[in-house]
This record gives sequence, structure tokens and C-alpha cells, in this order.
Amino acid sequence: MSGSRPARRSAGSGPPRSVDLRAREDGPLRRNIGYSGGSVWLPGNRVLARQGVDDSVEKGLTHFFRAVVGDRTRPEVQQAYLETGPAVADFLENTVGISLDHQPFPDYFDAPGRSDNGRSIFAGPITADEVGDGLSDLRPMVAADQFGATVERSPLDGGQAWIARMVLALDATGRADLLLSTGVDSLAQDESGEVTGVVATAPDGTETRIRVPRPWPFRKSFG
Repeated sequence: MSGSRPARRSAGSGPPRSVDLRAREDGPLRRNIGYSGGSVWLPGNRVLARQGVDDSVEKGLTHFFRAVVGDRTRPEVQQAYLETGPAVADFLENTVGISLDHQPFPDYFDAPGRSDNGRSIFAGPITADEVGDGLSDLRPMVAADQFGATVERSPLDGGQAWIARMVLALDATGRADLLLSTGVDSLAQDESGEVTGVVATAPDGTETRIRVPRPWPFRKSFG
């Protein structure tokens, strides 16, 4: 990948292109995922299978997830999350182009169906050279960010690898702007309840609306 990348812009600095990604940040991408180990729990995906983990959506759902979560959330929501997981992993790897790995990391809770190898996938490590100029947009590791320690920033892994790879994938589309210091406040909906975009606050405090290219095929029916 090239070390150069499009310049960042703030909301209100010009007409948006067809897709926008907005994050509530103070300058750099300072989300807590920069501190995270970056584990994404998705049972039964192909990343696990190709690395020899014997698992399935059904095992994750009925043998572990429901034993831990129980009826604290709606069964159809639980099922949708787990059944969609393998497709999400395929999309991230095969369409978005994010390298995915499995690392042995046991399921947190000692409950029926627990996997000693875990069911988590991670974004593959990425070097600072691959990230290029965008490295300055990423939140440093805890020791550097909180205590001023000198920390080598290559390769990036865990949550930092997720952010770096997501931003590079976004840039590669050529159809998106990453807007820093812009907070998403609510979903924008049409008369039928379909989500058509978001209402956000620009850095100068003004409200701005960002419309998706076409209405998304879902309604706000959560809770």
C-alpha cells in the first residue's frame, strides 16, 4: 500500500461525496479500540475453520452464548448476531480486504460450550509503513498515550490494527471522507421510518445532516 493518503477534512468544509464516515473524536482517532486487544467474538466463521478450530454457529449460540446471556436480550437478536457473524467475517476479508487471523484466547466465562481455543478473530498486524501518513491519526498505545513512554509503533496489532486497516480500506474506495471532531447525534429517518442518514454536530457546533446514497433497508425498531 502507498504511504500517502487523502487529506482529512472537517464537516462543513465542502460538499460531501457519496459516503461519509464520521466519528466523535478530538483530532486523532482516539476511540478506546486503540487500547483494545481487538478480539471479535464470532463463532463458526471460516477464519476459525481454516486454522483448525472445530466450531459452528450452533455450538456458539446454544451451547455457550445462551448459557451466559440467557434471556437478558431477545432470542431473535441473539440469533441474528451469531448467524450473521460468518458473513461479516467473509465480507471483511474478501470484500473489504482486511487480513483476519485467529489467536487462541479462551471464551471468558466458564459455562457449557466454552471453547478453550476461543472463537475470536483479529485484524492481522500491519506495519507503520503500510499505514503511512495515517499513523498520526491513530491513538497511541496506553503507555505512550497516558504516560508519555516511548513505544515502537510498528507493527500495529489488536485494536490499532483494526482501526488502521479500516481507515485504509475506507480511503481505498475513493468515495469517502473521514471527518474528525464530528459527533453523530441521532439517526435521520423518513416518514416510513427507514434510516436515511445521520444528524451530526460539526466542529463549530452547527448541526449537519449526512444522507446515505439510498435509504438503508432497515427501520429503527431496536429495544
